[in-house]
Amino acid sequence: MPQQEKVQLKNCTMGLLSTGTYPILEEESHIKDVLARIIVEMIKREWPQHWPDMLKEMEALTSIGEAQTELVMMILLRLAEDVITFQTLPAQRRRDIQQTLTQNMDSIFSFLLTILQLHVDEYRKLKKIPGQELQAKAHCRVGVAALNTLAGYIDWVALAHLTNDNCRLLEMLCLLLSETELQLEAAECLLIAISRKGKLEDRKPLMVLFDDVAMHYILSAAQSADGAATCNKSSPTQPVVGVVERHYIFLKRLCQVLCSLGSQLCYLVGSDVEVDVPTNLSKYTEAFLAFTTHPSQFLRSSTQITWGTLFRHEILSKDPVIIQTMIKYFRTTMTNLVKTGFPSKNDSPSCEYSRHDFDSDEDFNSFFNSFRAQQGEAVRNACRVVPLEGFQIAAEWLQYQISTPIDIGTTGCTCCFLTVAHTEDLGRGGRVCVCVCVCVMVNVSVGNSVLEESLWN
Repeated sequence: MPQQEKVQLKNCTMGLLSTGTYPILEEESHIKDVLARIIVEMIKREWPQHWPDMLKEMEALTSIGEAQTELVMMILLRLAEDVITFQTLPAQRRRDIQQTLTQNMDSIFSFLLTILQLHVDEYRKLKKIPGQELQAKAHCRVGVAALNTLAGYIDWVALAHLTNDNCRLLEMLCLLLSETELQLEAAECLLIAISRKGKLEDRKPLMVLFDDVAMHYILSAAQSADGAATCNKSSPTQPVVGVVERHYIFLKRLCQVLCSLGSQLCYLVGSDVEVDVPTNLSKYTEAFLAFTTHPSQFLRSSTQITWGTLFRHEILSKDPVIIQTMIKYFRTTMTNLVKTGFPSKNDSPSCEYSRHDFDSDEDFNSFFNSFRAQQGEAVRNACRVVPLEGFQIAAEWLQYQISTPIDIGTTGCTCCFLTVAHTEDLGRGGRVCVCVCVCVMVNVSVGNSVLEESLWN
């Protein structure tokens, strides 16, 4: 195509971006997507050699209105996806564009954060004013688009861009966890950022998320989302608890954020970069333990690998906060090992969550077997640190089971949740019995024999 025709096509397309669409809340999403992809295809062929001012022109478009700003966010996201994620262009062109993106990443990130801050501020201001609901929603839509675009870049840009300006990006993301309409996208960005690999010294600034303010926002968001994740749907016979999918997904993302934060902590503490144990580690363990006690079996299981890593860490496992958390974990595990929450039933608060996570009881059974094994591993790691406390808690549980009357019922047997697992007492070579797996006791005599065998053999 002659250069003159290329220029004419570019000008026509940019005109569509400027004035060729309906307002942001009225235009169809597929129209926006196609228009953004047309621009991206032009960028892939012309930038930077024949379109050096592309980024400046995109920035200028955002001053026109919310619809144009959203389109610019979509263009930048699609460009990153095609170049980095899907690599849908020849190798040489991909290298040229990626190199130019990298060279301009400071200005791109600054631009994205400015757009996000501007429209979030407008959204917060307008949503409180009667009659401005639609305008507030328009700014919120741009905020969501900016977060989605950031998510497309956070995964691959240099870690320094994520921690520039005193970790401004991470701070903004934590603050947005309290905004219901933006919290899920903010959590997605935060998760990608915290999950980044790389040199340990580059990851050290991520420990800013253990500060009081950041941890407060994470904990508060988890508590608010937990309350919003369920809604009561009254029926003529009985109330049924339903799960609000978006809030539940947000809880899952927050849980993943805390898991990744714990993993980064384990990597950094005791390494050559000299990261100290956070002074407010108790706030982290409190927030994390809340997910381990959540009615959702999926959320409970998501925490287990991180608990095991913390409990076997050479330095963290000796910290008083972690030691106290091990004792709390023992007590939590005594109930978590009981298999409840089948999708086909309604005898537990876990059932409604399971219907979102599992297609059938068979899927749930398979999942729970793995979940129970993960708990056993975490308990073994903890018992190497606090064997006496583990034995005492097991003894309390066993005594409770012995003293609880057995309801024979019509079948002549009952299920008594007794658990036994063995872990080495490293100091004496003996065995410590801990309540960690479920036994079925048919009657008192069988139950007594199981107890005697577990305690003394």
